[in-house]
Amino acid sequence: ALSNACISAKGELSAQDVSLCVSGFSRVRLTLSNSTLWVALGRAAFLSKKHMRPQNLAVCVEGFSNSKVLVGDQRLWDALGAAVLAIVSELNLKEITLCANGFSRVKSTFINRPLWGKLRNAVVSVNTDLSPAMAANCASSFSKVTFLHLDEKLWTALRSRCLFSVDKMNQQCIASSVSGFSKVCLLLDDQVLWEALRNVAVSAVNGMSEQNIAHCIDGFSNVDVEDRLLWKTFARAIVTRDLDVSPLFAVYCVEGLSKVAFLRGDQQLWGCLRQATISVAKQLTAQGAALCATGFSKVHFLRGDSVLWEALANAVCAGASFTDAEILARCVYGFSLARCLLEKRELWQCLQRATSSLIKQMNTR
Repeated sequence: ALSNACISAKGELSAQDVSLCVSGFSRVRLTLSNSTLWVALGRAAFLSKKHMRPQNLAVCVEGFSNSKVLVGDQRLWDALGAAVLAIVSELNLKEITLCANGFSRVKSTFINRPLWGKLRNAVVSVNTDLSPAMAANCASSFSKVTFLHLDEKLWTALRSRCLFSVDKMNQQCIASSVSGFSKVCLLLDDQVLWEALRNVAVSAVNGMSEQNIAHCIDGFSNVDVEDRLLWKTFARAIVTRDLDVSPLFAVYCVEGLSKVAFLRGDQQLWGCLRQATISVAKQLTAQGAALCATGFSKVHFLRGDSVLWEALANAVCAGASFTDAEILARCVYGFSLARCLLEKRELWQCLQRATSSLIKQMNTR
C-alpha cells in the first residue's frame, strides 16, 4: 500500500520527501526488487537533485545502492556522482560515510577518480573525528576501489582509528574492518592490526550475525589460515547455531574456509556448509556458484556428492555471464574434480562459451 501511494505521488514529492522515502523503503527487504517503485523514486531524485540538501543527497546515494533495480542505472549514478562531487566540501562526517558506503556498492563508480579522490580527501582531513562505526565503514567502502589500495596516507589514517577504538567496536564494525583491511596489500603483514582484530573477533563471534561471520571468514582467510584458535572458533559458531543462510554467507564461508587446510576434513562443518549452499543454490549468481565449486572441490569427501554438484552446476548454467577470468578458470578446474559432472554436457558447453567470450574480450582490450 505504501509503495503504491509513493508511486502515485511521485510528481508531488519534494527533494526531502524523496530522500525520506528512499531511506525508508531501502530498509525493507520486500520492496528492494519492486522495479516500479524504485524507477519512480530514481526519476524523482534525478529531477529534484538540484534542490537536495547534502543530507538528502547522501541518504539517496546510500538508499539507492541497496536496490538491485537501480544499481545498474548508469545515468542515475553519473548524476548522483556529479551532484556529490559539487558539494563534497559541505558534507559532514556521517554524510561522507553514507556516500562512500553507497557508491562502494556500485561498480560503475569505481573509475570515477575525481569523486573517490574528493571523498578520500574529506576522510583523511577529519580522520581523528571518525567514530568506530564510521572508520569501519570507510575501510570497507574504500577497499573496493582498486586505485586507492596503495594510498598510504588513507590507510594509515584508517588503521590508526581502528586501533584506537578497537575495544569499542561492535560486531558489525569488526566484520567491516576485517573485510576492508584484508583487501589492502599494504596492511596484510601488519601484525599489530591483525592481532587486535583477531582478538576482538574471537571474543565477539558468538554474538555475530551470519553475514558478519561470513565477512570475517572472507577477510581472515586472506591474512592467516594457520591460526587454529581463530578458525576453530568460527567453525564452532557455524555448527552450533540454526543458520539464517544467504547466498553471501554460502559463498564467503565455503571459499574462505576451504583455504584452511586443517578444517577440510571436518565432516560436521562441511556438512553444514553443504546443506546451506544447496538451500540457496537457486539464488546464486554464476560467479557465486563458481566460487562455491572452487571451495568444495578442495574437500575430498564431497567430490562425489551428486546433489551438491548438480545444484552448483545448474546455478552456473542459469546465471549471468562471467566477468572475472580468474574465477572462471578456478570454476572449470573445480568442476573437473567432481566425478559426477564430467559427462554433464550442458555445464561444459556453458563453461566453454563463457571462456570463449572472455578470450574475445581480452583480445579486444
